Amino acid sequence: MKKRVPYTPLQLACEIVLAVLAALPFILLPLFWSHIPARIPTHFGISGAADAWGSKGNLWIVPCMAAGLYVFITLIFALIPPTAWNTPEGVTDENRGAFVRVMRWMMLFVKLCMLGIMAQTLWTQANAVSTPVWDLPLNLGILLGGIVLFLIYTYKKFGKVLS
Repeated sequence: MKKRVPYTPLQLACEIVLAVLAALPFILLPLFWSHIPARIPTHFGISGAADAWGSKGNLWIVPCMAAGLYVFITLIFALIPPTAWNTPEGVTDENRGAFVRVMRWMMLFVKLCMLGIMAQTLWTQANAVSTPVWDLPLNLGILLGGIVLFLIYTYKKFGKVLS
């Protein structure tokens, strides 16, 4: 199957919303620049307390990383054809389109989680507040738990039991 699998209208809408979310910090940071403290936390220890500090110019690192990762994930998914993916045995030319749509939903979920974590990090830094101890495990649990659920669904739908 050489042809591209088109986005569903809902997937396209989600992609547009995520692109706007990735661009939003580049609009909001300059607007609120004068309200941000000159010295911001740049690293948080396991307890959630800031243990390294820097100038507010360091705030640009987080949105640049988020935008870069967003573009990277989007391009990789768009440029590598589904026939080159390591897919379950049950994926055939007939159901490859359905498989690609499920994988696209998983990538949208990953991008949403990544942008959410980056936005939370940026907000925490800009407001110079500590993060709760449960913050990192919760964020990673949501991200990895979602990926595991997508993979289980994919295996159940497209996996082929070996005899």
